[in-house]
Amino acid sequence: MSIKWKITVLFLLLAGTPLFIGWIFKSQYESLVQRNALARLEAVASNLEERMDLVHQLNQERLAGITSRTQLRLSLSRYLEAEEPGAMQMMRLIIGDALSSIPTFQRIDILATDGEPILTTGDDIEPLIRARVRDAGQQNYRHAELRETPDGEWKLLMMGPLNLNDDVIGVAVLHSDITDILAQADRDAYLKNSGAVLLAVRGEDGSPRLVRAPVATEQAARDTPNSVLPFVDAVQAKENTYTDISDYRGVPVLAATRYAEPLGLGMVVKIDRDEVFGPLQVLQQRQLWLTVAALIPLFALAYWIAWSVYRPVKRLVEGTGIVGAGDLGYRTNSTARDEIGDLARAFDAMLDRLNKANKNLVASRNDLEHFTHIAAHDLREPLRQNRSLLDLFILAVQHNDREKTQTLSDHLFANTDKMLHMIDDFRLLTKIGYRELSRETANPKTLIDSVVSELDGQLRAREVDIRFDPHPDDVRLYRSLVTLLYTNLVQNALDHTLGDGFQLHFTAQPSQAGWVFGVRNTQSSIRPDDQTRIFQMFRTGKHETGTGVGLSICKKVVDRHQGRIWVESGPDVTWFQFTLEGA
Repeated sequence: MSIKWKITVLFLLLAGTPLFIGWIFKSQYESLVQRNALARLEAVASNLEERMDLVHQLNQERLAGITSRTQLRLSLSRYLEAEEPGAMQMMRLIIGDALSSIPTFQRIDILATDGEPILTTGDDIEPLIRARVRDAGQQNYRHAELRETPDGEWKLLMMGPLNLNDDVIGVAVLHSDITDILAQADRDAYLKNSGAVLLAVRGEDGSPRLVRAPVATEQAARDTPNSVLPFVDAVQAKENTYTDISDYRGVPVLAATRYAEPLGLGMVVKIDRDEVFGPLQVLQQRQLWLTVAALIPLFALAYWIAWSVYRPVKRLVEGTGIVGAGDLGYRTNSTARDEIGDLARAFDAMLDRLNKANKNLVASRNDLEHFTHIAAHDLREPLRQNRSLLDLFILAVQHNDREKTQTLSDHLFANTDKMLHMIDDFRLLTKIGYRELSRETANPKTLIDSVVSELDGQLRAREVDIRFDPHPDDVRLYRSLVTLLYTNLVQNALDHTLGDGFQLHFTAQPSQAGWVFGVRNTQSSIRPDDQTRIFQMFRTGKHETGTGVGLSICKKVVDRHQGRIWVESGPDVTWFQFTLEGA
């Protein structure tokens, strides 16, 4: 994979990290929402259970208000003893008054403790009710239950003893509708749209019988009571919460169960999972769409960033191959203002230095070839002369000619010194191009003074008239090389003037390109055809002495400063001028 795609993928991974973290914590968010929903369902169920208890207590108080009437108990006692018609009439009057005072009361029966009917405000008393009275004797004739009538209507059946002198002389059976009970199941606003409260009691066969539920729920509960809704747990007084069940519609729901013991009433409170998690799912869908919508420009941005990084790197890689093939003219020409741009510009600068070093190497090689050719020619001549002089010196010694021997030895020493000077000058010339130097700020006048002081003896002996132009104070130069430059120019003037008392003028003139420095002397002249070749190695003017390397050294020094040197000459004046880059 290329660096471009690596950066693109990395950028997308970083950009998608918040989304990835969101998906990681999705289950935790759902768990938190679910726990909160179940807690609310349990709160609704517990509150409903308390309200059911209050309704039962209220009905018990209403029943007690009937059974505690003294006139009713006395009338029942007289009727049981003598079956007095007046007693029966009084009981009917009292019970009728009770029925009219409480709207939910539908019927009141008075039975003996053995279940035999005495009085009823409705139709015949069912055998089941008579059996309930006989069985209620074990609970002091107190009993309450929800029962279904043959026509499918649910009623509340409550029993209470009629006592006289601490003896139970009869049982009052209250039949009431369950409007007030059902009303309690519709009071909680948290259930919202899909929420519901389902009520059930335990049937004779132990299966749940629904008291209140939407249409088709009862049959579904009978078919699959444990997988549809937990009615069985509810009527068995098992309080729990449920998260992995479906209701009669086959829709996943959350549910909680409670049990109202006085009424034997199991309660299931449920709400659809979609309604609970709906806001979270909508948020997740929006997040998904926003992520998808954001990934498109993010991908484009990532690709652009990757390409902006990859492109200069690619140019660098291509450049290394091109440079490795020998083309030092390649440049990245990067304009980026970042680390890679800095690297590219450093690469270009390195190539500039390498190209410059290569040019210097080629020039040095050419100089070496040129020097080798000239040195082989110019050094051969004094060696040939020395050989001839040695032959003559041997003959002079053999003939014992002292005068001739001295003359020949002087010539031999002079030729040998000339060759040594030529070799020393060559070594100095070659060092100029390779020695490590650093520029510093200096006043050329200070360097000139040191040169004049060093050559003071020769200058005084020749009675030289020295003059100076004002020089700049701060010039960036190689101090030792410029000192060598002035030394050779002054020595050149001393070597090539025709007599004493000449003028030596150190010039300095400002120009648009910088300062132009120079050394001008009188009493010497250079022919026009020699002015172009005197800076070559081992080249001297006609009929002139010297090694021919001094002015070549001057040119090397100026080249090292990336400047230019030239000569102007008249009938009685020679003026060497040069520039130093940065001066």
